Amino acid sequence: MKKALILKSIENYLNYHPPAEQLFKELYEIGELYLIGGVLREFLDAGDIKNLRDIDIVINTKEIDKFNEICLKYQAQKNSFDGYKMMCTDLVVDVWRIEQTWAYRENVIECQENDYLRNLTQTVFYNMDSIVYDIKKDMWYDDVYKKAKENNVLDIVLEENPYIDLNILRGMILQSTYDMKYSSKIKNIVRDRYQQENNYEKLLYDIEIKRYKREILSLD
Repeated sequence: MKKALILKSIENYLNYHPPAEQLFKELYEIGELYLIGGVLREFLDAGDIKNLRDIDIVINTKEIDKFNEICLKYQAQKNSFDGYKMMCTDLVVDVWRIEQTWAYRENVIECQENDYLRNLTQTVFYNMDSIVYDIKKDMWYDDVYKKAKENNVLDIVLEENPYIDLNILRGMILQSTYDMKYSSKIKNIVRDRYQQENNYEKLLYDIEIKRYKREILSLD
């Protein structure tokens, strides 16, 4: 029943953001699809998917040529993590092949190919992002996420990341949204960045406007 609900929610939402629905179908035909992060939080929080700026899809496929053809067809552009960004009306769809996940590609997390899916929840920065859904097999990988919700503590899963400041900003947004406590690890990282930068609030504000195109938090 839960599978039917989440798939229906995804299909309904994508239908309002052409050509996302067709893109999803074409990706579905060539490999295993995994949703990760924000889209799943949205579904679990609201029981539906209604308000997303982007959706992250990880694909496990052997049909690399077909995948590249799809990316070309939808005028995909490389994103900051070397995946592919596709604009579907006002929805951004980010897609990457599972073996190209940043933490795997950079050998930050070393594992065998058959462990890529199982370890995918360990490749994210925050515990609130550590949630993966295998669409075809109807399997959730959400132990770390559930613990975060139960403890009400925002913590770091994988600290090594090329975009620390963006993630600090995202952490502030997550903390504000869910009224969570910060872990000591997060507090230390934020304190260090404030000490390293003369005007860190301005730096975060600039990142916020570039990323979200609007002010979400009051950073002045």
